[in-house]
Amino acid sequence: MKVLISCAEGYCLSETGKIIYSPGYTRQDLKQTEHEVLCEIAKLAEIRLTQEGISIVSRKYDSPKHAEYIFDKSRHANGCDAAIMIALNSSQNHNAQFSMAFIHMIQGVNSCNLFESTMHSLQRHMPISCRYPNQMRRTPFLETCKRKQIPAVVVLPFFYTEKKLDDSSMGQYIVNAAKAVCEAVLSFHPVMTQAEPDVQ
Repeated sequence: MKVLISCAEGYCLSETGKIIYSPGYTRQDLKQTEHEVLCEIAKLAEIRLTQEGISIVSRKYDSPKHAEYIFDKSRHANGCDAAIMIALNSSQNHNAQFSMAFIHMIQGVNSCNLFESTMHSLQRHMPISCRYPNQMRRTPFLETCKRKQIPAVVVLPFFYTEKKLDDSSMGQYIVNAAKAVCEAVLSFHPVMTQAEPDVQ
């Protein structure tokens, strides 16, 4: 099985093609920016999944030479059996803390399976509550993967903005988030169909 693991933040191209760096959220009381946390989660997941025999296409956008337009981030999913983008929740409510995942508004069977696998693994591994999204999202990453008929999910393992989060607990959250991503991939078994039926 071949899987894309992509980070939501990092180096990207502007409308003029100029390279800019988006660290995501930053906090003076935390050593790592949102992007640095995402990269660490992605690296841990990549190592474990590679050991399990999964072919990983990793795009962390932690180098200027890997900069992409935001709407191009899903192009690396070509030829993959699944695509996962890792992002972190954020909120003006600094008490908010839970994990979740979301998929395209119109889901195929494999996308539903990947989503349910991800939600189950988040519930098992994250030391916080896990919530189903109130509504599905339209994001360029999910839209393009849907067009290409590649099962895709965006994983948001925790809120970076929670005021109780410190460097010590961040380390545990990173490890648990990587475990959740790995379990979601390892328990996902795509159903081979001529044309994947949509689920309303």
